Amino acid sequence: MGANGPRRRSRCENCFKVANFVHSMINAKNKVPYYQRFYQQAYKVHTRLWMINPRSRYLLTPYLVLLWGSFGATLYASGRKVMGYNHWFGSSS
Repeated sequence: MGANGPRRRSRCENCFKVANFVHSMINAKNKVPYYQRFYQQAYKVHTRLWMINPRSRYLLTPYLVLLWGSFGATLYASGRKVMGYNHWFGSSS
């Protein structure tokens, strides 16, 4: 507290941080040509678009496990239902 009351923050106390962020965005290297070459080279080798990115394997693995697991469980349950069993395991009806 000063003689005139609490210290007020200036409107532009964080202007330096904002200006640095804006300048880093303005002066950022254009990565579009790099990614364009990267994707075009992979596409020429007939790599599927969703498998080109290096993170694709980590993103698609849980999805594919759930997709095919639920498909298999559906077929298993359908087969048991056709055979007359109403439960996943056992012979009780």
